[in-house]
Amino acid sequence: MSQPDGFGRPSADPGRPGFARPGEGATGDPASRPTASRATASFATPTEPEPPREPARWVPVTRERRRSRTPVVLVVVVLVLAGLLVGADRLGARIAEDRFAAALQTRLQTAEPPSVQIVRTPFLSQLAAGDVREIRVRTGAVPGTATQLPLDSLDLTLDDVRPSRDLSTARVGRLTGTAHLGYGALGAKLGQTVRYAGRDQSGHGRIAFDLTTTIFSETIRATVSGRLGFSAASQAVTMSDTQITVSGLAIPGGLAQRLVDGILEPVRLDDLPLGIRLAGLDVDPDGLVAGLSGTDLTVPTR
Repeated sequence: MSQPDGFGRPSADPGRPGFARPGEGATGDPASRPTASRATASFATPTEPEPPREPARWVPVTRERRRSRTPVVLVVVVLVLAGLLVGADRLGARIAEDRFAAALQTRLQTAEPPSVQIVRTPFLSQLAAGDVREIRVRTGAVPGTATQLPLDSLDLTLDDVRPSRDLSTARVGRLTGTAHLGYGALGAKLGQTVRYAGRDQSGHGRIAFDLTTTIFSETIRATVSGRLGFSAASQAVTMSDTQITVSGLAIPGGLAQRLVDGILEPVRLDDLPLGIRLAGLDVDPDGLVAGLSGTDLTVPTR
């Protein structure tokens, strides 16, 4: 029987089952005592720490994609519309150029349609405003008529072109350009074989031709050279600053000029196509170079 301890509680009976001394198992057998190694294995074995996990975050994927695609879609739409507008403008300009070229070919009787270029863009807005600002026209050979010399080429710039309501004609506010006339056509008009004679000390181009005449049954051959001039009022081409050489002898200038004026008739260029007028004159190795001008002209457009 157990004896009470100092606190009035029964003390453990060494011989009583169910009670054990400190350090012994429940049966009192030292073999059942827990060993230090088991305690260490139970409590001191380190465990592998798990890596920290980032907290889950909610990402509005669908909304971000919509926001990022919207500007791209707008840019694409704007580019497509701009491309369509530019394409429509160029198509309209091309149709107008072809129609104008066909009308000029009929009017000038050229073998090929002239080259027509509407320089300023956009074209459709100019057409809607009724004023196409700049058109360039280049032609090949323009055949002559009974009153008009044949031209090797025309190079024209038309400004302030105002088409009519039915688009059959256009009013040209201002025209500038050049025309080239070969020496063959000029010589045929003068009745002489004309050639280029270089430039004088002042830089003006000169032409020359050989003249043969008979005086008192004697054949006289002379070389005539001079500078071409023109009259803005009469639109006639004349020869000035004339020099005549006969058998190596030079005839005085005043007499030479009177002789040439009596031999050569002025070449009139007042019937140029489209109502164009002569504005300047020069010569080069290929022929006559005429400066052209015109204001308030009517030209066909179809």
